[in-house]
Amino acid sequence: ANLRPISPERTLEDFLINRFGRQLYLTFFKEYTEKVWGVPCQEISAEWGAQRIKSLSIGKALMHAARKALGQSKAEQTSLIEHFLYPKLGPGQMWETVAAKVQRQGVRILHGMTVSGLERDQDRVSAVLARDADGQEQRFAPAHVVSTMPIKDLVQAMRPGPGPDLEAIAAGLQYRDFITVGLLYRRLSGAAARQPLQDNWIYIQEPGVKVGRLQIFNNWSPYMVADPDTVWVGLEFFARDDDSLWALSDAELRLLAIREMAQLNLGAPGDVLDATVLRMPKAYPGYFGAAYERFDALRAWLDGLHNLYLVGRNGMHRYNNQDHSMLSARAAVQTLLKGGGSRAPIWAINVDDDYHED
Repeated sequence: ANLRPISPERTLEDFLINRFGRQLYLTFFKEYTEKVWGVPCQEISAEWGAQRIKSLSIGKALMHAARKALGQSKAEQTSLIEHFLYPKLGPGQMWETVAAKVQRQGVRILHGMTVSGLERDQDRVSAVLARDADGQEQRFAPAHVVSTMPIKDLVQAMRPGPGPDLEAIAAGLQYRDFITVGLLYRRLSGAAARQPLQDNWIYIQEPGVKVGRLQIFNNWSPYMVADPDTVWVGLEFFARDDDSLWALSDAELRLLAIREMAQLNLGAPGDVLDATVLRMPKAYPGYFGAAYERFDALRAWLDGLHNLYLVGRNGMHRYNNQDHSMLSARAAVQTLLKGGGSRAPIWAINVDDDYHED
């Protein structure tokens, strides 16, 4: 692959083969990636690989393994990080702490509100309309708007909109939805019973099952389980809100997860003590489709609204991790405190090889 790289490098398949060779691409990347996105790797932009896999290659992975064997464990690529700071009771605990802190400072947080409209006056957002759980609509006149809502929904809610061409780009943006089925096991089976799993995540390249990834919550934090002799496993499924997988009931999803754990020889159905299902719509902004190819034009128009700041994964239609998303919010606040100006510092986050988990 190094001797005869694919050029120009247009697709994610090109990107991965150039860095790992065709055989490793087929073994470790193709099936999992297509489970996540629901489209062939030939239809996904190479930009996705450049953002999330960055400069990782087989050579750098082997070098990392050699350094680790010598006791030098610091990762130089994001994909090889092995140590995380993790809240005792999960990431939600961090945001509960943030909410409590800002409320003590006088900030009002409204829960259960759905943004139903944004009114625009020339190049400013003049009002935000939001509907509560009872259907009552409230109107807010903002100095600044920091948006994490999906760009597709943001543009649809804008009054007046940006015009037919840009509205068509927003309407055509694609997403993948995310389902986690949590299974509590008395014990795991197969090889996992003989030697406890040390991984936080296990990626499932196996084409015969729908599950794409497993989380072992015990390994994130021992406080994630009430009984340390049991194991909480999260099975992650990737779907679209209009496909047959998303349409399954919670009971059907639980049965699917139990069946696939048995198929993978990791958990016996008789050892399941409890189960839960969580759904997250629009978890992954898609880097494919005709609309995405024209996204920069829509981004430029939105950045031209002087008091609107796009942040986070859905807010920017960018596959940021949690650290990048928090940094984009911080950059937005720094920009608005300076009186506005270029949004370039926000968009510059997660475009280089640095990682921010330190």
